[in-house]
Amino acid sequence: MTQILSSEHNFYLHVKDMLPVETLEIPEDDYTSDKSVFGSIPKGQVLDFAREVKRKMPWVSFYRDHKYRTDKLWVYDENPLPLGWIGYGHFTDTGDKQHFVICAPSVRNGKYKHTDQKYMAMTTSFDKALKNASTHLRGWTTGEMARVGLYRLRKEREKIVEQAKNDLRATKQAMGFSGLESSTSTVSAYRTFKSLLPHIPEGEVLSELRKAMQLEQEIVGDSAMNTTATFVCIKKNTDGEIGLYTVPIPQDIVDNPSEKYGPKWNNTVPEFYQSEIVWEKSPEHVDKFKELAGFINRLTVLEERTYVRGVGMKWTEDMFYVHNYK
Repeated sequence: MTQILSSEHNFYLHVKDMLPVETLEIPEDDYTSDKSVFGSIPKGQVLDFAREVKRKMPWVSFYRDHKYRTDKLWVYDENPLPLGWIGYGHFTDTGDKQHFVICAPSVRNGKYKHTDQKYMAMTTSFDKALKNASTHLRGWTTGEMARVGLYRLRKEREKIVEQAKNDLRATKQAMGFSGLESSTSTVSAYRTFKSLLPHIPEGEVLSELRKAMQLEQEIVGDSAMNTTATFVCIKKNTDGEIGLYTVPIPQDIVDNPSEKYGPKWNNTVPEFYQSEIVWEKSPEHVDKFKELAGFINRLTVLEERTYVRGVGMKWTEDMFYVHNYK
């Protein structure tokens, strides 16, 4: 059994972590050939399965996630996220039959509830496999793309919040307030010390106190912050005009993006389908485009998965989450 997925959540994490290393191309004149390349090559080769899928869906490309991988290929269209992957091999828990497999977010294999195969459409029939490919290897909606990085957005924001608390604790200790933070005496002593700020001479102690007070403001701001976000995916149309594919994500979803912690982002949430394309040159979108571009410009120079307090997170080179956009 090939281990690919452990849950829907991990599938999304795996998808965005995958780095294609090899492409598969078919000569242009091969698309119109009446002869199936699959019939002339031993059955079971995933590359040949891919060629037949390519005939049916000429707009897709195929990638490996490892140079020596022989049982599956990832499938992409023009979007930054893969449509899923196709495979041929042993993907069931029992038996020795090899299956053609389509693995995609839209698949729900009722035979499995909490295993990798839950997202695999498996068949020994090649014709059925091609039909499965046409059905399940579809493009992502903006709402679906927004879902993929929500867990990372929350985790990166939590890191920033937690770092501020740790820095405050360390700064207080450097000033001598190393007792229990919640103890009455420590709190009272620290409050008194802050009231003496105007009388403390310039130096290391004053610098540490100012730093502590700044961190306190950041922590208060974090707890009060409206974390409502807008997911933005940058694309271009056939004329080269930039379009920002957006969808609003409510605060309760941003703070709790999985069922384990709270509401889940899926098609039961009204905002899931409230997507809008903000075009660069569209007169009615001028203000929206400039505002969103302002957030993106502050994030685009950063490393992927970098979160900036009050601004948002750069997830990939062309996908972002931004705060405070209305």
